[in-house]
Amino acid sequence: MSLLRAGAAFGLALLVGSAHAQETPPALGDVPAGEGRIAGRVLHPAGAEHAAGVDVVLYAIAPDGRPGVRRSVADAQGAFRFEGVSSAPDVTYLVGARYREVPFVGGRVAFAPGEREREVDLEIAERTRDPESVAVDEATLRVEQAGTELLVAEVHRLRNAGDRVVYATPDERAAGVPPAFRARLPAGVLRFALPYAIEPEGVVRRGDEVLFFGPIYPGEQELAFSYTLPAPPGVLALRKAFPSGAGRLAVLYPAAGVLAVSAPALAAEADAELAGVAWRQLARGPLGPGEQVDLAIQVPAARRDPDALEVARARIMLELDDAALGVSETYVLRASGDLPLVAPDDRPLLRVALPAGARDLRFGSDDFPGGVAFEDGALAVRGPVPPGESQLDLRYRLPAGSGEQRFARSFEKRVATLSVYVADTGLELASQRLHRRRPVRTPDERIYLHFEAFRVEPGEIVDLRLQPLARRTPLPSAARVLFVGAAALAVTLFLAAPLRRTTGDAEPAARAPGPARRERDALYSAIRDLDHDFETGKLAEEDYQQMREEMRRRAVALLREERDEPAAPPPAGPPRCPACGTAPTPDARFCARCGARLPEPAAPESRA
Repeated sequence: MSLLRAGAAFGLALLVGSAHAQETPPALGDVPAGEGRIAGRVLHPAGAEHAAGVDVVLYAIAPDGRPGVRRSVADAQGAFRFEGVSSAPDVTYLVGARYREVPFVGGRVAFAPGEREREVDLEIAERTRDPESVAVDEATLRVEQAGTELLVAEVHRLRNAGDRVVYATPDERAAGVPPAFRARLPAGVLRFALPYAIEPEGVVRRGDEVLFFGPIYPGEQELAFSYTLPAPPGVLALRKAFPSGAGRLAVLYPAAGVLAVSAPALAAEADAELAGVAWRQLARGPLGPGEQVDLAIQVPAARRDPDALEVARARIMLELDDAALGVSETYVLRASGDLPLVAPDDRPLLRVALPAGARDLRFGSDDFPGGVAFEDGALAVRGPVPPGESQLDLRYRLPAGSGEQRFARSFEKRVATLSVYVADTGLELASQRLHRRRPVRTPDERIYLHFEAFRVEPGEIVDLRLQPLARRTPLPSAARVLFVGAAALAVTLFLAAPLRRTTGDAEPAARAPGPARRERDALYSAIRDLDHDFETGKLAEEDYQQMREEMRRRAVALLREERDEPAAPPPAGPPRCPACGTAPTPDARFCARCGARLPEPAAPESRA
């Protein structure tokens, strides 16, 4: 069982255990309603009669992040069903049950477009309190620096070779039933945490020990936890004990980081990749129960100076759909000096606060993995951030309605250059602070509208209003017929025009530009140069707006003047065909393009 599934099992255990006599728990509403149907069977190895009467829970996560829950009871054949649920593809469901005090979770359920029914089976089993069938296949320690602390994340892959769930109830633990798994924390632990901030009922911490009494299901599943240690510069000696042993031990540390880890009992292996990040790997074979491993962790010297970190560039990409506004943000950070930067104890190097309502947050950095965490509604960068430039990426979604959307951001530090790209899905955009640039096209042929701002000061609000364009009202059928007829007539006349040019006067020659046109072209060029000077920070905004408005008014006046200006005589040149205006060769008698007879050349004037 994966870590995500295990976490879901713990959550569903709370739902089906603490308030199973109620229709819904007090804090959760119903699942999203619709025309869908989720049905299935509770399967027990000994037969359907063991599944009868089992309480089944349907847990849902809607696109806006709100959870919902609905309950059912398996019938005499173990069958259950949930009618009238949403079949929208962006709603995710989990089916769970509780049997013999043990929570069970079925697979993830999502409707495909057009689907209305889904089937899911939910396997249950008897339990045992005897842990003899449980072994640790692999133990993994990930070591990374987080500010002035060392972050250690342990993942233990457990295998239950039996056909029963290993689980001891609280009463059985009090009576002395041993745990199925035991881990020992090193000395000096500062903070201990479990994934998703969920403390499952089967995990117990007693002093420097972490005990797990289950549930451990047949097959594989993972138990994970993390803790921090003080990490002053120098060599940190870490002795790690493994009371339950392990079939294999792997110690990982960031390949691009500033830490170095060594261990005499471990051998270097090929780099591992986790979530797209490369990690150095030290490993060895089986560890017996109670065996210890010594690690030497080299923590480099660093500076605690938040003012030495600046935001060189920030890029925000927006994509609006009917349900949400997708946001991707990238920050290019620049650390001055020759030493890595770490946060002091009282504040992070940088806080990136998220807008209200942000959900589905994803974040990370290849340049300083582990040095960023989500704290109090913001991303806190604690380092170590290496000297020079490094990058921080985050993604999230904001709820969206049917009308105008306002996206606003402010930053803790000055942002030298802010670029905002908006997917062109038919939007009208407006901003007081951002200046429009040329649209850009991505390699996959998508068009993004481009906005930019320079020198965004700390605390300054940069906002962008997005308004979907109104749908055009279709023409009535009679108007469409007239429009198509008029268009067909215009095309016919255009195609027939060359056939009607047999004789007649030649087409007028191109009008030579007059003084007003020449001045207007020069003004347009000057306006483009003015825009460039402002975008590169050479002009203050007040001066720029005043100068641009004066140039624009003069250009409009010249355009009016040009319309009233008399036509300048056409420039002198060689004679042309009177029918089509093509310039003939000097000795031609007929036009090479249309075949019309050319006029005889004028006789040269005689000289006295």
